[in-house]
Amino acid sequence: MYQRLQGYARAHSPGASGELRQYHQDYRRDVHHFRRLSTKRELIEEALEAPLVIVGDYHTLPQAQRTLVRIVRACLPLLRGKKIILALEWLRPEDTITVGRYLRSQISEDRFLREVCFFERWGFDWHNYRPLFEFAKTHGLCIVGLAKLGERNLKARDRSAAQQLANLRRLEPDSHIFVLIGDLHLATSHLPAELKRKLPGTPVVTVHQNIDNFYWALVEKGLEHTIDVVEIRPHTFCVLNTPPWLKLQSHLKWLEVTDSQRNINNRSLTDAFSEIDFSPDIVHIVRHLQSFLGIPKLPVGTDFQVVGPSDFRPNRKKSVTTLINSFESFSLPEENTIFLSNLSANQLASQTTILFHSRLSGLVTPFLNPRRDFYTYVWIEALGFLGSKIINPKRKCNGPQDLEKIAEERSVRPLHREFVITPNVAEWSLAALKREPRLADRLPSTANPERLVFYYKCAKILGHLLGQGLYQGVVLRKISRNELRRLFLTPLTDPKLLYRRWTNRLDAHELREQSKNDTF
Repeated sequence: MYQRLQGYARAHSPGASGELRQYHQDYRRDVHHFRRLSTKRELIEEALEAPLVIVGDYHTLPQAQRTLVRIVRACLPLLRGKKIILALEWLRPEDTITVGRYLRSQISEDRFLREVCFFERWGFDWHNYRPLFEFAKTHGLCIVGLAKLGERNLKARDRSAAQQLANLRRLEPDSHIFVLIGDLHLATSHLPAELKRKLPGTPVVTVHQNIDNFYWALVEKGLEHTIDVVEIRPHTFCVLNTPPWLKLQSHLKWLEVTDSQRNINNRSLTDAFSEIDFSPDIVHIVRHLQSFLGIPKLPVGTDFQVVGPSDFRPNRKKSVTTLINSFESFSLPEENTIFLSNLSANQLASQTTILFHSRLSGLVTPFLNPRRDFYTYVWIEALGFLGSKIINPKRKCNGPQDLEKIAEERSVRPLHREFVITPNVAEWSLAALKREPRLADRLPSTANPERLVFYYKCAKILGHLLGQGLYQGVVLRKISRNELRRLFLTPLTDPKLLYRRWTNRLDAHELREQSKNDTF
């Protein structure tokens, strides 16, 4: 897949200027190899000691922006009393007043995007960057800009960004500044060199993201599943939370969307689903699943239709419509249809896997009766999550510790609109983990649409934990691929009994205990 996407990217990317080629060469020399393996804890400990933390951005990849959120969230408890500033590459310093009004909910999101000229000046998907602003709103953080109006030269942009950060340090000497800027700017001779000149003696931690050759080096050592941070040199790290093919795929999808919207000023790139051809991605996912599971290339079909928020107008029962509107992705096997609310490769892989399983097993059951359908859908979500892990081994789910934290906080502000885990959902799911054998008997046979969503969210949480455990079992050689293949071929005639048997087996090896807080 990686080689195919590389070839496609080369064929569809314009030739780089001499300046950009030189900039790339400087970057590649700088990140040719890493010094040693590291951990999230080590990175966070260094980030706490440095008043300036620079995080590399890959603009089309949502995980890249979420990494900054995860670093700041981990630092927050130990930075109480300090002013925390998020500095973004694409905002201008003169946008600060507008940003502040938006963070205080004094202006709408639409007005904010217009006033900062987001689509005209930046043009990437706003859905990728919204979590940063939602996080800042929740925790009362300040967001400022680094961009100098009209500055296009890359070296000049490094100089102007360094100057803005130096100005910030002088104005807010006791603050902790976290920067998000394109990863190429993080080469030693680029922004870091300018910062040394503008802020001599100031400790700086640099965090690259998802450098391809680092990932392949870990693959050669069989460490890609267990290592997500490496140290390049002192105070310089690389976070590895996305395989190279998914990073590249996010760029190609962006090229596809922007090309289709060349003359359209849409509010979001996700409005262009009807212009995107998902069939090559679906074909690859199915072929990869068949190869991983050892399933012959049967005519299971890849004629799945993918629809998005702007072109999906379901004319069906309110209960099904409510379920579709409550999740970032959903599949309707009886219609060979996948609904996506964004361009997430993880969600496309999950839902393609669910339809793939439906074709193999003949299982087509809408979630309408919680008592009858709950464990069926735990399995459906488990296999969907497992399929997405096969495509993206770095994908994570909420473990018991994460659910306990959500339940204890008793409040929630979603980083994303989709699939919000509320304290009540977390609490119920935790209780379900403790009394799984008796759970189904206590579920109602009927429920209103809102309650159906509640039970489905709980089924999804348990399913993700099961899928995560199954994948880890294969990686650790506690489960054979033959056993997984049989799960895909089964119609799930007794999903509750099957679930009990498998969870007992997984829990004997603690394969459902992983926490999102342990990794990036």
